[in-house]
Amino acid sequence: MLRLVFNRSVSSVQKVVTRCPPGWKPCSIISLRATVVDGAIQAVPQRSLTSGDRFQVEVFDVKVRGNSGSETHRYEVRVPPGPKVLRTSSAYGHEPHRRMIVTFDQKLRRAHGRRDCVRLEAVLDAEDKDKDKDKGGTGKNVPVSVVTAGSKLYIKPTRLLGSCQELQLTLGTCHTSAAGWPAREWSKRFRTRCARLWNLGRSVEGRRIRAHVFGNGARKLLFFGGIHGDEYNTTRLMKNWSYLLEARARSLPKGVTIAVVHSINPDGLVAKRRYNARWVDLNRNFLTKNWSQATTWQHRKLSNAGGARAFSEPETRALRDLINRLKPMLSLSYHSAGRMVQSNQLPAADRWAKLYARSSGYPLNKQLPYAVTGSFADWCRERGLPALTIELSFKHIAEFKRNQTAMWQIVKQVAGGGRRTTKQKRRP
Repeated sequence: MLRLVFNRSVSSVQKVVTRCPPGWKPCSIISLRATVVDGAIQAVPQRSLTSGDRFQVEVFDVKVRGNSGSETHRYEVRVPPGPKVLRTSSAYGHEPHRRMIVTFDQKLRRAHGRRDCVRLEAVLDAEDKDKDKDKGGTGKNVPVSVVTAGSKLYIKPTRLLGSCQELQLTLGTCHTSAAGWPAREWSKRFRTRCARLWNLGRSVEGRRIRAHVFGNGARKLLFFGGIHGDEYNTTRLMKNWSYLLEARARSLPKGVTIAVVHSINPDGLVAKRRYNARWVDLNRNFLTKNWSQATTWQHRKLSNAGGARAFSEPETRALRDLINRLKPMLSLSYHSAGRMVQSNQLPAADRWAKLYARSSGYPLNKQLPYAVTGSFADWCRERGLPALTIELSFKHIAEFKRNQTAMWQIVKQVAGGGRRTTKQKRRP
């Protein structure tokens, strides 16, 4: 209903119509029934107004008390848009136990419990659709509880969702703004997390160390970064890599298992320093023939950076246990900023290093210019496990685009059993 109030009391009105002036797009012609109530004009639309409607109201022969003449008035009317979804917390990789949060651009009224307001469906695979043809739907409804608070909807499934499950969230038009204008129907498709989370342990200060594991193949790969806390671009690189693997989880090559650890040294990452909370260089704390409590870094001698003993730190023990559990075909450790690829001098590692160097454009370097004791790469070599050390070019840039090309080449090679493929062109 439109209510037109004048500065003086209205006694009568001949008619109220809507029109679209030239150039008004979009514009709607709406029939109105006008009456005078309490000295004001009430115009009732003959159909429900929708958000976004725009038109001009023309009022003919308006007579006001105390004036014998009549007037004609024109007004522009714009129906405000209904609530619009700004963002949602649901995406590919949504945690199965977490609620979904949908944020609108304006405050909402409660939807009064209508069932069609929020619908969460588990999207069926082709085989499941054939089994459930008699139901005639694209998926199975998942019961949810909904809480409206301000401009947000909090949606929580009342049962635990499965991992790697395709879902579709649909919001009906019964959600309205504070002024009563309805929202348009909205839907989004997303998927719960496919990666399996392995808890590897906790750091000295109690921060959790996790591996994101994709696939179930017999050939296994390990990628990890952040063994030095001040090399946080390697942690960002690993996060980007796991996000990409999550997005492509259903199309990964068969026969491969990929484990990604974002940061082996979360305490150092928070403190923005190379060492862990005990001031131990974790890449000098592995049990090798040359392990020493006194270590060297960039020609600087450090008396206690190797730790009290080999594997004295919970972070290195967590990585050791992961290697023993996973038994990877190849391990890749990321550092910055030496700009090179280095193998641990096993024949298989040398082949992988050449492939990574060709695909990424990093130079191939077999040895650092200073002595390193108790390193992860040496520990792997003494156990016969191929390992690569990749040094990024910069201290603060993750160089994801450059590295993902090489990462995919490694994954494809491992999926093919390590067979050689056609020679890759060197990146310019």
